[in-house]
Amino acid sequence: MNIKIFAILLIGVILFFGSCVKKVDRDSSSSSAPANPCEDDVDNTIHISATKAYNDEDYYKALYLYKKSCATNYTPSCNYLAYFHYSGKIVEKDVKKAFNIYFQSCKSGDSIGCFNTANMLRAGEGIDKRNEELAVSLYKSNCKNDHYKSCFNLGVMYHKGKGVEKNIEKSKSYFQKACGGGVGLACKNFYLIESKNVKYLPNLRK
Repeated sequence: MNIKIFAILLIGVILFFGSCVKKVDRDSSSSSAPANPCEDDVDNTIHISATKAYNDEDYYKALYLYKKSCATNYTPSCNYLAYFHYSGKIVEKDVKKAFNIYFQSCKSGDSIGCFNTANMLRAGEGIDKRNEELAVSLYKSNCKNDHYKSCFNLGVMYHKGKGVEKNIEKSKSYFQKACGGGVGLACKNFYLIESKNVKYLPNLRK
């Protein structure tokens, strides 16, 4: 097994068994999340300035500030930085670099970093080959800590039998949890499965 993949597997196990992770289902644009989920007293002023520049479409300034903030291991900034490289926004597109940054964010216990790491593992982006089983492990550890988009993707994986044995009842339970957490599409999917009217269930990307 690739050393990096093995390391992620260990992270998934650690997260699953209750290490300190962010338990709020926030997106990567949040400017108030602590860099270290075990520490609340974190200076996020650089991240706030970076996000303001991003929202003002001053992307070069935003990129500079996100890099500076990420260097302090402030994971919300790292997630933005990874997005720049993933999307090719004002920089050369580099999905491998994006994966590495999301992976580092995940190692620090950031739910968004783990979610995007799992997404890329599932799709085989930025790595040698896809690993749906490991993606499921990361989604599970995230869902356990109320990251509802991860619960949603677990619902899709169980419904399709991707990375896990197909299990419609588990699929429904994960969609139900995601629905309760405010993921509207999960409510629709739960209803479609209940009414046996399912044609296609997409994963969430961000």
